[in-house]
This record gives sequence, structure tokens and C-alpha cells, in this order.
Amino acid sequence: MSINVDSMGNFRRITLEKGVVGAVFLPELGGKMISLVRRASRGEFLLPPVREYRRATYGAAFEEFDTSGFDECLPTVAECQFLVRPTREQRLRDHGEVWSSPWEYEIAGEELFLFRAWHLFALHLSQEITLAGERPCHRLRNTEPRRQ
Repeated sequence: MSINVDSMGNFRRITLEKGVVGAVFLPELGGKMISLVRRASRGEFLLPPVREYRRATYGAAFEEFDTSGFDECLPTVAECQFLVRPTREQRLRDHGEVWSSPWEYEIAGEELFLFRAWHLFALHLSQEITLAGERPCHRLRNTEPRRQ
């Protein structure tokens, strides 16, 4: 397996390749996966960009940015109200909050780790991405509470 870090315009690009599969991520765009390809046939599984990639700000409207590829939709896919306390509701934006903020990353052996703290919830998220065998393996977990 190979993991390569380079740039694509103003963004850091991380490419994973193993056997017949390749995947590409942009950590600064919410950990967005922009490509998942079968290398031999060059068959792309994700939709191509419909707009230029650009950074979003926290709380931005998802539909105003490129909607191609794969974006994390946490804690919701659609805009909704969330009961924070019995007496207080919070409006959650379309696709939640983690797609619009940059993720940090680490590479350890044959794994890519993307991670970030949520704004609204006291959670710290971690994605573990590897190409196990000939297929992608992607885990998303709450790794620890965020300290206030």
C-alpha cells in the first residue's frame, strides 16, 4: 500500500493506493473523499466535481459548495432542530457540522487517520482509513470527549 501527500491547488491531497483500489482525500475540506477508483479500469465510483473546491466556514450552507465526492454528514443529513437540553433546541445545518471544517491528519504505517473536534457537541471524531485487501475500510468513531 502507498500513501502519498501532495497538493492540489491550495489544498493538501492524500492519495491511498493498494492493489486495484485508490482513494483521494482533502483534509482541509472536511476530510472530503474526492475519488474512489478501481485502478485497472479507471472506473470512478464517486461523482466528479460540479463546482470549484473552496473552503467553507462553520455553519455554511452545504448546497453553496461542491457536493461531489463523499462528505461526512454528522450529526444529520438534513437541516433539523436538535434538543440540546429539555428547554433548548439547536438548529443543525444541512449535512451537519463536520463537512465544513478542516480535519487534521496523521499517517501511521498503512493507515490514514483524520480527526477533529466538533463545535456543537463535546466530541472528538477520528476516521481510520485503510485499503484492507482490495477494498476500502473506513471507521468513524468518537475517540474522547473534548475538554472545555
